Amino acid sequence: MSRALAPALQDHQARPPDRPRPWTIRGQLAVAVFGGPVALTVIAYLNSGRLGMPRRERRKLLGAGLLLCIASPFAIALPGVGLALVGGGSWWLLSEMQKTWDRTWMVFGPFEDSHGSLLGPGLLAVLGLGWLPLALVLVAVL
Repeated sequence: MSRALAPALQDHQARPPDRPRPWTIRGQLAVAVFGGPVALTVIAYLNSGRLGMPRRERRKLLGAGLLLCIASPFAIALPGVGLALVGGGSWWLLSEMQKTWDRTWMVFGPFEDSHGSLLGPGLLAVLGLGWLPLALVLVAVL
């Protein structure tokens, strides 16, 4: 191993072969825009486990996601694209928290199929959880 890379690689642990492939961070943007922060938080938290993030970092990600979920009903009240704006902002924050681990995966993961498909889990999150912030606004208004 090169001496120049030694400090960066000394903490790297080999990926267990049975761990599922993580999802792309860019793919999570669609979940954020169409499903909002609730759906994104669930996907980002699951992905953090796939990336092998330490438990402390995963808790930080979950805490940030929960704060964004609390703020989402207020943003939906904005006329026009409130949910999309909050979803996009949520994606930016949660993607920044996953970025280092995703880059590590891209360097040390298998190159032939680096990321898993987010189509099924993403649709499930959007359809299953995307309505929750809107329902909270409707309950508050009615």
